[in-house]
Amino acid sequence: MKVKETEMVMAVDQVPIPELYQQCLHNENEWTKLDLEELKISLLESHLFGQRLFSPAPTFEASRGSSSREKERDLRISMRLYQGNKYQDILGLLKNAPDSRSILFAIAWWLVQEKVCKAEQIVGREELRRQANKMFHRLSVTDFHHADRVRAWIPYFGRLLRDLRAAKANSRLLREGYNQTAIQAAHKKRSPTAAACDWLADNRPSLNVSSATLANAYSRVYGPKHYLSRRSGRP
Repeated sequence: MKVKETEMVMAVDQVPIPELYQQCLHNENEWTKLDLEELKISLLESHLFGQRLFSPAPTFEASRGSSSREKERDLRISMRLYQGNKYQDILGLLKNAPDSRSILFAIAWWLVQEKVCKAEQIVGREELRRQANKMFHRLSVTDFHHADRVRAWIPYFGRLLRDLRAAKANSRLLREGYNQTAIQAAHKKRSPTAAACDWLADNRPSLNVSSATLANAYSRVYGPKHYLSRRSGRP
């Protein structure tokens, strides 16, 4: 499991179950209200500029030395080397960019990572919109809303499945605050996605949508073979 994913699991596990339920419900309501164009641009930005550009910075805890003074000295040296490596990484990224537009996107990636500005300020809103429409032209508003509805509940069902695998009885799960229908949906499921799809299909009658339809939409937008994975290269 990646470090970021581990941190997310730890954060979810620290939230009381009823509060986690409300957070997921809030996300479902908010994410399914998003304008399709804005959602496409947001996903594009996350894919192009949200991935780590540099290796993690050195930390005091990882520094060598038997005393605080030695660790501080090692950290200062490591930080200088780290900054130099970042400079070389940026130069390599720009030198390998095939055209001026790729150079612009590379600069945007760097400045977003450094929290200097937003990508839109570098490449322009219209260019982001064009790239987003190019990437997601085969996906409908309904596809995105179904996918985000499922995505909103994955933290809840991920934690529920972990608790089920820890051999917790249903009565204990109920006492901890889990929803009874969610427990039923999670039984014999191998993934939080499958559990979320089944639960949403049964508990959102106004949608009139099947579990398979929800799963297909999630897979097309966020799954292993989704558009973002297929478009691993940068514009």
